[in-house]
Amino acid sequence: MSFLKITIGSNQRIKDIFEGINKCESNTLVFLFNGHYPPLLEKKFLKEIKQVSQQAGKEIIFVSKKKLVRDFLKKSGLTAYSIVPAKFKEGEIISLFTLLSDQETTKIVEKTTKETTEVTTKTKEKEVKPNKNEAPVFSLQKIKKQKTPIRARIFFWFLALFLLGLALFLWQTPTAIITLRPRISTVPIMQNMILKLPNAKVDQTESTLPIIKSILLDTTVTDTEVVPTSGKDYELTPAKGKVTLFNESNKPKKLVPSRLQTSNGLVFRFQKPVTIPAKKGNKPGRYVVSVIADEFDVHQKPIGIRGNIEAGTELFFPALRSDLREVYYAKAINGPLVGGSTLVKHKLVAEDEEIAKKVLIENFKDRALQILKQQIANRKNKLGENHILLTNPDFIFTELKDFQFPTDQIGKETQTVSVTGSLTVSALIFDQNSVKKALQKFLKKSLDERRKIIDIDTKSIQYIPFDIKNFKENLWGKISVKAFATEQFSIDSTNPSFQQWILKIKQDITNKTKEEIKPILANNQEIEEVLNISIKPFWATTTPISPDRIIFKIKSVKE
Repeated sequence: MSFLKITIGSNQRIKDIFEGINKCESNTLVFLFNGHYPPLLEKKFLKEIKQVSQQAGKEIIFVSKKKLVRDFLKKSGLTAYSIVPAKFKEGEIISLFTLLSDQETTKIVEKTTKETTEVTTKTKEKEVKPNKNEAPVFSLQKIKKQKTPIRARIFFWFLALFLLGLALFLWQTPTAIITLRPRISTVPIMQNMILKLPNAKVDQTESTLPIIKSILLDTTVTDTEVVPTSGKDYELTPAKGKVTLFNESNKPKKLVPSRLQTSNGLVFRFQKPVTIPAKKGNKPGRYVVSVIADEFDVHQKPIGIRGNIEAGTELFFPALRSDLREVYYAKAINGPLVGGSTLVKHKLVAEDEEIAKKVLIENFKDRALQILKQQIANRKNKLGENHILLTNPDFIFTELKDFQFPTDQIGKETQTVSVTGSLTVSALIFDQNSVKKALQKFLKKSLDERRKIIDIDTKSIQYIPFDIKNFKENLWGKISVKAFATEQFSIDSTNPSFQQWILKIKQDITNKTKEEIKPILANNQEIEEVLNISIKPFWATTTPISPDRIIFKIKSVKE
């Protein structure tokens, strides 16, 4: 069986692999990847290598130490091993670069030898040995050279120049136009800005920051609000019943009147001293005792009706250490506890005034913001403005007037109370387009000239108050703006290193077919997709020899 082991470096070009498959005479090729080779994780590359190997009638075997790579190759229908199989142990290992270099050298030597042989043969044929027996014969007539007419000479010279010019024109004319979709990257932006009301004077120390003109939009809501009272009086009836105390120790346990507690914090008590007998064999000692629920649980919440626990509920002694709670415990195995009830009476207390004020402000503010949003929508429809309203509490100013609370009803039983007031809400609005322009200007200053901005995602813009406490007094304030922008490489960049990069790509794809170009470009990290390759004139099957005749066009994500 004819096979060849070939090592492939991490920087090996994809086209070299395809060239090695087609040019190698062995039926089986064992590719050895000592390092990480990114194209091995690309479905497109694996699909193309399968097609090339099938067309060439070759069996390809991959050897890689990375399990992720081997699993991906096997899922793609290719043969992969972590080490070289035993049947391929013999034989030398050659690098792909050496293999391709040796083949090119062999071709040049063969071609030179063939040309030398042909020249030698022709020279020998022309040599004529003189015959010693023959005497040379000389002609006495002068041979006159026939002159070519001048017109014919001019015609042939013109025709030769025309054909030469036509050949040069056709050789240089082919043009390749390649349409690409570049890979998009996301860039975070953060810039401090000044929000300024009309007639405001900004400090000179802050004048270098972008200034966004803004206005305050006001509206007032006057109404009555019904709020619940927070005062409560409880009439509680404790739950009663019997529970069984257990003793898992070998000695009787004497207990004074103690507390029992459930897992959710309910507290029960027995009122008399008890003695729990010791366990007998594997059965713990038992003692049935009457218990009654406390008024409040461990969280100071009323128990009442909640004390009617179900049969089988487990209880523990909260005063014992955690290890002893497994030795001495209780269960409601004698049935549920019953008789607990809770009656709640609501009343108005002095604290309800502040609670009612907060509820009124919050509810009136929500209603006012809805009114302001509708006003902005109307301005947009009429004037074509693109203002936004910031609902962040730091950008909303409220003023409560004429608040009335029924203090004369404090202490009286009632579930709700009516309060009245007038709330003026001022919201800060501005044109978001001006913010977007300021962010673009800031980003262009810091952006690499090899790249260009595609867009700034307006949905990602965040406004963070920086110094806005005295906004209404100073008529201006400082905020931080965060956003995300998308960018890509600029084909029109005049940066020397970028132009060198573009030239290198063009040189790699000169005199190549469309099928050869796509994997080369797809392997570039800045290129997302090759959309179209157009080669002119129509009879041309490969790209021009001159890189200057190759033109790249960019199609952005929006198009």
